Amino acid sequence: MGPDDKFLVWLAGEVKTPPFSPEARLEAGFLLRRLQQGEKLKKTPATPKNVIDACKGRLRAYRSARSG
Repeated sequence: MGPDDKFLVWLAGEVKTPPFSPEARLEAGFLLRRLQQGEKLKKTPATPKNVIDACKGRLRAYRSARSG
């Protein structure tokens, strides 16, 4: 890790939607690190609305738990 890198933290210990295997968590962390370092990754199709809504719900729950 470089001095400008940020630590990656999995909220609540695991991602449940969709389920992530240990290998998938490692790959996701690796890709997040590449993004933090400014690399442009290959674009994918638009994210489905139900996935965006689920992520927004998790973010609201996380923020609520931190402020509670």
